[in-house]
Amino acid sequence: MGRVEFFSQQQRPRAGFKSLTDAPEVVYVLELSLDGVKPDGSYHRVKVKVDREGMQIQARQGYSAPKQDKKKK
Repeated sequence: MGRVEFFSQQQRPRAGFKSLTDAPEVVYVLELSLDGVKPDGSYHRVKVKVDREGMQIQARQGYSAPKQDKKKK
């Protein structure tokens, strides 16, 4: 996951760059099974929710299903 940070001239660049390199304390990786998904390249939305207050979620908005390779004749 990437992120974009903007810094004004009043901000100290060193402090800004430090915030970019700070790693989160806890990271969870979720895996999604594609069983039953048609291999047609269509887009599927993904929504990730947690039931714990104060959590910040960084997740993809969705994914494109893989396309089935066309077989050569």
